[in-house]
Amino acid sequence: MALVATVTPTTRSKKPTRYHVSIAGASVAAATEVEITGLPTHGRILLLREALVSGSGTTIDPVLGTATNPATSALVENDTAASAVVLQSNGGPVHYYSATGSLFYRSVPDSGADNVTAAEILVLEGWGS
Repeated sequence: MALVATVTPTTRSKKPTRYHVSIAGASVAAATEVEITGLPTHGRILLLREALVSGSGTTIDPVLGTATNPATSALVENDTAASAVVLQSNGGPVHYYSATGSLFYRSVPDSGADNVTAAEILVLEGWGS
C-alpha cells in the first residue's frame, strides 16, 4: 500500500479555507513518499504530527516539501527522530507556494519496510496579512 493522503477542506464564510490532511501508511520505508493533492497554491502549514504505530522501525523523521524527494525542498523537517513527532513552529505558521497545489511527504522510518504510520497536517489557505 504505502502512504495514502486524504485532504478535507473546511470552507468558512469570509475566512480562509482550512485543510485537514490525514496520511495513513502501511509498508512504509525510508523512501516511501506520497503526493498530497488538492491543496491551495499558497498557504500556511500550521501543524504536522505523526506517530509510528507498528513495524520494525523504532523512530520516524518526517519531512514535507514542495517537490518529490521533499528533503530537497523542505518546508517542514523534523530535527530529532522519535516514535511520535509534533511539529509546530513557535515563530508562526510556515508559508509555502506550490504552482500545482501539491506537497510531498515522507515519514522516513529508521529501518524496515513494514512500518505502519499515521499523520495529520493542518493547512490554512493564503498567506494572511
